[in-house]
Amino acid sequence: MKEEMDERPEGKQSKNERIESFLREHYDFRFNTVKSRTEFRRSNKDEPFYPLGKFDINSMRRLLDSSQGISTSAENIRAILESDFCPRINPVQEYFQKL
Repeated sequence: MKEEMDERPEGKQSKNERIESFLREHYDFRFNTVKSRTEFRRSNKDEPFYPLGKFDINSMRRLLDSSQGISTSAENIRAILESDFCPRINPVQEYFQKL
């Protein structure tokens, strides 16, 4: 896989890399290991994380298309968000570590 990435023209990102960059810029994500679900919030906001649902994924898909010109499926976004793209977090442990 590393060799394939080295063959790509310099500065050229794949579609999924562009999607991931956009998602990182606009949102914070985590995989809640206690509830076994992906959660999100707007980037740089001091607000709680919310469960990621179909409505949210479809809204992200629309925003990607309208603001970045990136057309992708909701399934592709879900596949990215249900991967190691999102850090695995145990919110109970996180809470006690902050005390």
